[in-house]
Amino acid sequence: MADFDPRKQVFYLIGADGKTQIPVPIDVLMERHIFEMSNCINFGAQAGASIMLFIVALCLMPRIKLIKLSQWLQLCTLFLNTVRLILFAAYYTGPFNDTYSFWTGDFSHITQSDIVRSAASESLSLLIGILIQVILFVQAWAMVNLLSRWWKWSLGILSFLLSLTTMTFRFISGVVRIESMLGLSARPEHLGFVFNAYTLLQISSIIWYCVLFNSKLALHLIKHRGVLPSRRGLSAIEVLVITNGLLMFIPVIFCGLGFSPYIGQRLEVGSATQTLVILILILGTLIAQRVCNPNASYANHTNETGSSGSPFKYTTASSAGSAYPGGSGGGIPSTVTSHVEAFPPRRRDPATDSIEAELRRIDSADDDAEKAAGVRVNQEFERRVERA
Repeated sequence: MADFDPRKQVFYLIGADGKTQIPVPIDVLMERHIFEMSNCINFGAQAGASIMLFIVALCLMPRIKLIKLSQWLQLCTLFLNTVRLILFAAYYTGPFNDTYSFWTGDFSHITQSDIVRSAASESLSLLIGILIQVILFVQAWAMVNLLSRWWKWSLGILSFLLSLTTMTFRFISGVVRIESMLGLSARPEHLGFVFNAYTLLQISSIIWYCVLFNSKLALHLIKHRGVLPSRRGLSAIEVLVITNGLLMFIPVIFCGLGFSPYIGQRLEVGSATQTLVILILILGTLIAQRVCNPNASYANHTNETGSSGSPFKYTTASSAGSAYPGGSGGGIPSTVTSHVEAFPPRRRDPATDSIEAELRRIDSADDDAEKAAGVRVNQEFERRVERA
């Protein structure tokens, strides 16, 4: 009795015929329960993060008429991913996964609605897998457009072929899974290579796009000798390069965790990897929009105002540099002083609104005429001349 381990006892289930005994080891049963609970928590956390980011994206995105096609794809993918995660969590708590059905393989008590729900979850996974590849390629194409012609077409075609191959194998594996679910049968063994090929292609595509984004980030750092270029700050595409390059390391790490025997047997890493890619792409887009256009949510304001509601009068470094001959590229270094002055709010007489509107129109027309004639606008600045 010294070698007896009570945690490894075996009990038996009786099959549907009332005679067949099916052994069930307790330790294996407990591992199965841990796997189910871990994945329910995992899917719940992913669904919560997807819902929160979906609400944030709706609040921070520009007006509907200004939303680009890529942003529509991101929002649709995020919404479908939330529904998919809810269906996945329902699977682990549904009749397909109860103790008797799992160990005996008897699914005679499964209703048609349960079968349709499982097939719907796989259909959403198929659609999301294709949309992820499309979004990755669209953002990668926006970045390689900044490269030379040869590099742009070489990297673009290679990315397109990799994404297309991944989508093809995802479609085939998804169709096979849906047919197996609808027929309550096991997956064909002779098509096992399709699922293995899709897994490798999915991991390869994520790693490829991570390398592509970070290579563009490395070129940006080499070109500007740092993250921030001089004076003008960061453009939207540069912010997108930085965020995608840094954040895409997270899905790559999760791809590696899937090969761990400890984590791979207790957690479904593939679903978490897809969710992370979706969240990161949308988060990078939002960061790029807010950094480059911080006043986007105040588009209805015609004038920039301070916290007290008074208008700002300011001069920028770029405008002052361009007003002087030579601009920022002149050989004599200069220091530009920007002034911000807040004027006290004044009451407006309704009778003068139309007059002031007409004066503003005339002033703007005069300014345009002066710019066309080549007249410079004097700005306050200090020049410091370094003499040898």
